[in-house]
Amino acid sequence: MTLEYLITYSVDFGKPRIIQAIQMVAESRKLKFGQVAQTLRVALTGNATSPPINVVWDLIGEQRALLRMNRAVELKMEEY
Repeated sequence: MTLEYLITYSVDFGKPRIIQAIQMVAESRKLKFGQVAQTLRVALTGNATSPPINVVWDLIGEQRALLRMNRAVELKMEEY
């Protein structure tokens, strides 16, 4: 399952949903929470430091956040 799928099809919006989705992706890929969260943070803000992810997510809105996240994945795939 992808982070986008987990976020898009979860019932609740806000911190619990985003944090839970990050945790699930990290566990499924045998990564630490911070590895996934930091990657998402850079995708959303373009910076390694920012307010908490759920705050950034709420500020930029779900649609824009998903677009930025997908664009980051596309850019990464272009490297291969």
